Amino acid sequence: MSDVMRVTGTSDVWEIRFQRGIAGETDAQIEFQGESVRDQGNETVRNPEFEGTRQVTLFVAVRGSGRLELEAANVPRGWERLDWSGVPGDLQDRGDRSVPALCFKVAEPERPLTVAVRRHDLADALKVRVTKGSMTTIFSPRGPFLTSAELNRRGGG
Repeated sequence: MSDVMRVTGTSDVWEIRFQRGIAGETDAQIEFQGESVRDQGNETVRNPEFEGTRQVTLFVAVRGSGRLELEAANVPRGWERLDWSGVPGDLQDRGDRSVPALCFKVAEPERPLTVAVRRHDLADALKVRVTKGSMTTIFSPRGPFLTSAELNRRGGG
């Protein structure tokens, strides 16, 4: 791409310009982040629309942090639940090993996805002292890894 710019007089229409003309099929990766507007504990995930395109397949990853619980109960037609490992590797950020809470493959959706967001309070914690710890990590030649942790503690009941 050579340029991405907002179309004057519109709020949500952007023009993407390529460096050269395109005849036939081409792949383009576009990553964007929108502002969150929560309505009664729900977030709406809208997919971008590409005018003048015939076939668009999107991958949507929804991540939460901390004490957030994310749930998509009524998944509309066109939103297919997907395991993170099913997303093409070139779309995954190799520097971020975390797995999204929700992942979808989207093609011709009938409407946006509604995600219920619940924030959990901190649980009462017992005072615990870790006396010994051991972590073992096994790496795969393809990139994924598995870590096991063993902790000895004292106190806390």
